Amino acid sequence: MTSQLKAGFAKRIISPPKGIYLIGYGDRLLGNKGVHDDLTATALALDTGESRIVIIACDLLAINEFTLARVQSEVDENILLVCSHTHAGPIVYADERSARKNRKYIDFLISQLVEAIQEATLNLEPATLHWSTSDADIAVNRRERQADGSIEIGVNPEGEIDRSLNFIQVRDETGKPLVNVVNFACHNVVLGPKNRWVSADWAGAMRRHSAPNSRPMHSRMQATMMSSALTPKNQQAAAQAGSRA
Repeated sequence: MTSQLKAGFAKRIISPPKGIYLIGYGDRLLGNKGVHDDLTATALALDTGESRIVIIACDLLAINEFTLARVQSEVDENILLVCSHTHAGPIVYADERSARKNRKYIDFLISQLVEAIQEATLNLEPATLHWSTSDADIAVNRRERQADGSIEIGVNPEGEIDRSLNFIQVRDETGKPLVNVVNFACHNVVLGPKNRWVSADWAGAMRRHSAPNSRPMHSRMQATMMSSALTPKNQQAAAQAGSRA
């Protein structure tokens, strides 16, 4: 912790309109049917007085390099943009050959990201960082070995799993939580390939049902190097939590 640190927070909705294609599964041949739960972009600005960075966590599967370049061209900040890797999020690239609806959504997405970054830097206030780590027993290894020795997506109870749950909390001068940054390696695929509803998936349910008195910011700052997913039991619980929210 340092007395020089300042932090600022901002959030924007980045849900696409009905009809925009979702990304994450190759066999979804129709656009989305609507929004189950909103996608968000959450920006956290951290300023030491000597340097500043804005971490912006998005409910997206990934960010296209050309889309990111447009964001970078509109802000004079060091940016770390991370994605929750939801498989119920939109394709985030469009060019002159794309449909007008797709181009309009990308323009909207970029404007929302830029606004969140700018607002977070305007909201800077004295803050402290607090860190904790634990384990979460909700994921499974998906590399299931078949009788013939081949590997398919399934459940491998003997497989390696990264169960570490890392947690950073940003607090204001009074000790009140401002933002929670949560890191857990688990695929955002609860809703599955047949789903055509826009959703932040289990990460969104986690945000809504954790730390209700603070502003939760979920960010997956590590790539999904190991293939894991929620257990069937926890998939059902997460889906139910999402439907109740």
